[in-house]
Amino acid sequence: MDLLRKIDIHAHPARTRGLPGANGETFPTARELLDMYDAIGIEAGVMLPYINVECAYDTVTNREIAEMAARAMRPAGDLSLRRGERRLWRGG
Repeated sequence: MDLLRKIDIHAHPARTRGLPGANGETFPTARELLDMYDAIGIEAGVMLPYINVECAYDTVTNREIAEMAARAMRPAGDLSLRRGERRLWRGG
């Protein structure tokens, strides 16, 4: 039986450790996200900026996300959908 790949489609990393969020927890760094993903079997993640100060005490821009990804993230392989496909890509 083929298993679907696990992909986190919504993650907000912090530039530095300890940035508090509105819920009292802290945002993980990109490296901490990788460690969390390894622990629970997630193969890839989409890192998103946060620009609304209502949700955090700092902001992270698209450019900073790209820089964090270049430094910390492993290549995930081809996770894209081919033109016309309507399903998740299955590894094999």
